[in-house]
Amino acid sequence: MKHVDLLAVETILSAALVWLGLSGKQFLWIHDARSAAITLGAAGFILCMASVGKFISAAWHHPLTICGYVLGTILMLSMIAQIFGLNMPVVGRPETALVIIGVCIVLKGIIARFELLLVN
Repeated sequence: MKHVDLLAVETILSAALVWLGLSGKQFLWIHDARSAAITLGAAGFILCMASVGKFISAAWHHPLTICGYVLGTILMLSMIAQIFGLNMPVVGRPETALVIIGVCIVLKGIIARFELLLVN
């Protein structure tokens, strides 16, 4: 495993924004779970380009890459539901969507640490 520092940043950022969103504390533009979910989702897409994005060009059909696709899709649906205020079954509530987004980012970060299996 390499780039553990990026995983630490992803984990700390996810934990901090989930805590801010669920606690109701205000920080800059984050004032509730919905704004925290949108912010964390945007940060997650940027972090994905720095980590899991390398898998797509190396082995797009590998099981780890497919797991990244699934997690990314869940993250994207959660973020879209929050941006547009959609009433979707699981991710319609901002608190639930925030936790799901945070977990997806951390799991994708863990998957990205196994890039040695794919990239030579």
